[in-house]
Amino acid sequence: MDYPVKPNTCYYFLLVLVLLFAASCGDKKTGNKSKASDYVKIEAIAAEFNPREIEYSFDVKGFEKIKFDLFGFDKDFMISYSPTLPANSAKFTAYTVSKGEHQSIGNYKTTASGTELLISEKNGTYYCSISAVNGVIRELDGTCYIKIHITLPLNLKAEVYNAGVLKSKMLFPISSADLLTEYEKTSFDQERREVLSKFKESHRITGKQIKLTSAVLGRIIHRVSFDKLSFLRDLHSYVQDRENLGEMIDKEFTHFDAIEARRIVI
Repeated sequence: MDYPVKPNTCYYFLLVLVLLFAASCGDKKTGNKSKASDYVKIEAIAAEFNPREIEYSFDVKGFEKIKFDLFGFDKDFMISYSPTLPANSAKFTAYTVSKGEHQSIGNYKTTASGTELLISEKNGTYYCSISAVNGVIRELDGTCYIKIHITLPLNLKAEVYNAGVLKSKMLFPISSADLLTEYEKTSFDQERREVLSKFKESHRITGKQIKLTSAVLGRIIHRVSFDKLSFLRDLHSYVQDRENLGEMIDKEFTHFDAIEARRIVI
């Protein structure tokens, strides 16, 4: 059966066999991804599957976060550090296989946003259906990533993410802005507590002090469905501009709860 490939669309194919893995591709809009149970052994790839290595160099000067998203590929992602690379240079090697007449991959672009660098494909489609047993490809249709290897300068202080997941050591705590971005996606208080827990844990790991403003705490409190006072107890000690807490309390708490809230922040 022929499967049509539409722009900005990624199809999942799962071929169920014993000790089989499915190569997956993530939806570039939703970020959905599937996991593989095994990886392809590069040395065992038959010539009919057209193994290819694509090398891409990029500049890392001034970036604290390097983010990869190559159609959501997340199965075999490796980071290494080289003492021979120039201080501001980095590269990655993408390993691909292909069979059939489908769009090729390997046309990359870099997009800078502040101290973040995103590396992604220029093209908007990806067709990959692959099955393997014990790391050896048995069936293939389309063009598939099978491994990505990133090489960075030895002393580079930058975090590396792939498909939205931190792959390197955490070097920087979650910022208040990023905290609010994730927090405002939540629907339930338990989810909100989990986001706050990750925020605090990032500061513990990196040894940085948590600093909040009354305005940020107010936005956190505002979305709480139940027991706003417990969130206040948990977070108020991190507020730097404490002179503004009273105004925040008047805005976010009922008259009855505001009395207790003022006792908490004293």
